[in-house]
Amino acid sequence: MNRLLNRRCAAVLLLLQFAYGLLLLFVFTFASSGLEAEIDHNAVSVSDRVLTDVIAVAGLVGAVGGSLLLGLDKVRARAPRSLRAVWLAVLGLGQAVIGLRWVVALTRESWGPDSVIGIIGVMFCGYIAATCIADITQPTARVADSGT
Repeated sequence: MNRLLNRRCAAVLLLLQFAYGLLLLFVFTFASSGLEAEIDHNAVSVSDRVLTDVIAVAGLVGAVGGSLLLGLDKVRARAPRSLRAVWLAVLGLGQAVIGLRWVVALTRESWGPDSVIGIIGVMFCGYIAATCIADITQPTARVADSGT
């Protein structure tokens, strides 16, 4: 029961994390247009825009796929063990990298309201990465033969 709760909490945290990233992307892309000085900011190149879109789509696929693998037993049962292990390993490593980026940002900035968001982000990433690692390393449940 505890593993199931951990997996489902990690799935919800993954979706919340991705929603936060989309919110920031939206705010900095659309809501801030015209607020900065023209001389300080050049127009975004096509390759930068394509790279941003590819990273956003890859993040969406990774977060939704990881949430489904962690949160829904039906999807978990249908996915081959090797695919699930690789997907969760990549997801766990990605969360570790994101968590380290949060830590670096926290150490370079002065303490303030953003620090609270950074600390929460580090905790979320650590929890999700630990859940992915625990899910990969746990032995598979096998149905015992009754022998009768």
